[in-house]
Amino acid sequence: MMDSYSNFMLSLFFSFIFVLSKPAVMANQNLTSIRWAHAVNSQKLLDEALHGPIDMIEADIVLGLLTNNASAPEQPVMGHPPANTSDISLKQFLEQILEFNNNQNNSSAKKGVKLDFKSTEVFIGSQSLLENVWNKMDYPVWINADILSGPVNNTNTIPVDPDVFLRICNTSFPSAVLSIGWTTKWVLSTPEVMANRNLTSIRWAHAVNSQKLLDEALHGPIDMIEADIVLGLLTNNASAPEQPVMGHPPANTSDISLEQFLEQILEFNNNQNNSSAKKGVKLDFKSTEVFIGSQSLLENVWNKMDYPVWINADILSGPVNNTNTIPVDPDVFLRICNASFPSAVLSIGWTTKWGPDYKEGKYEDTHIENMKSAITVHEVKNELTFPIRAGIAANSNLELKNLFLDLNKTNDVTMTIWSSQGDFVDVEKLRNLIFDFGLDKIYLDVPQELENQLRLDKNGSNSSQISTCLGFLVLAFIVLNSNLWKIFA
Repeated sequence: MMDSYSNFMLSLFFSFIFVLSKPAVMANQNLTSIRWAHAVNSQKLLDEALHGPIDMIEADIVLGLLTNNASAPEQPVMGHPPANTSDISLKQFLEQILEFNNNQNNSSAKKGVKLDFKSTEVFIGSQSLLENVWNKMDYPVWINADILSGPVNNTNTIPVDPDVFLRICNTSFPSAVLSIGWTTKWVLSTPEVMANRNLTSIRWAHAVNSQKLLDEALHGPIDMIEADIVLGLLTNNASAPEQPVMGHPPANTSDISLEQFLEQILEFNNNQNNSSAKKGVKLDFKSTEVFIGSQSLLENVWNKMDYPVWINADILSGPVNNTNTIPVDPDVFLRICNASFPSAVLSIGWTTKWGPDYKEGKYEDTHIENMKSAITVHEVKNELTFPIRAGIAANSNLELKNLFLDLNKTNDVTMTIWSSQGDFVDVEKLRNLIFDFGLDKIYLDVPQELENQLRLDKNGSNSSQISTCLGFLVLAFIVLNSNLWKIFA
């Protein structure tokens, strides 16, 4: 005799088995062929999903106001934080799907629905509304909430209260598919990246240090914009005092300042028309002075930037005997980041000397220990990525593993492999290093020729096999709710 908890877990597990009984899906047991419409949070998107080749409609619910009736009290509306207004309420959303699915003309095109509740308050506020229509909905209904804090050290999103959520679902919606997960912090919302956790598939624009290059990056198929910052002058206003401008030493002039650069990315990302094409940014500060000079400017816009922002600096001298480049002061850099930018991804590395004629050299144990010491002394809690030069990294597998294993105990750690055009790189060694760490731990910002030579689309090690096994287990858990087959019965 099983207790209620065991019964609940069994029903939760076995309740996912027949996601849809579409012949094509069931014949091949291929759940990936189910067609989703994601973030259907407006009337226009709902109309498109209902009359398009879609199987499951996913939408988010927040407490907010209707744009066509702003005087009405707050209610559950369709939207994703930070949005708190919508042109369609949850009540209207459910009524329209119910009407569509009950229409005999649509019997072969019924839609399932996944309701993603973004807070405890909105779920409680939606309970009676859902109860009123629950028995009329003879099609798949998933009730989704992130009920626990999860990776990667995500403290910005408050989970839905698990006790409240599960108690209400047990009492009022025992036939629902419960889609319950963890809050997450991830680099980008790019579907390809999120689906595969393959950080090497993120698309970079490198050295975006002019207005022309920024325009191209903003309107191109780019995920992350990397740019350098120096103290210098604007070419169109040479009489102005020195300020942080976009440029790479020895250049100290530019046609765009850091302030203009950040404003344009913020404006682009806040434009609703660009919601599926948001850009992250990596700011590479080339001196201690320019980082100090940029602090207040960054602080002024920090809380407005709800997209990935990496703060990069070479804070230690590194291989191969590089004494020509002065590192950014590690104490100044880490102290300011701790105080002002605790949510930033810190991209901290070593100055390097490398090129087409360099074949020997690696990140030595002393380089690794100095980096660990700097992070430990300043009690850095940020997410960390270490920018490592491809040609040198290829010779440093063991040393970099030591760095990763030690710091991954306290921080979320990744590596960002970069390379200059013409650098010598032992491609096979570098490929082995990437697969040793795993595609979920390596960002890749290298010339296209080197990326092609790495053949990362070909399975390289156990990491891919592990991912495949985990993917199979996740699918086995998600597959199943006897309630779901009804949509195409």
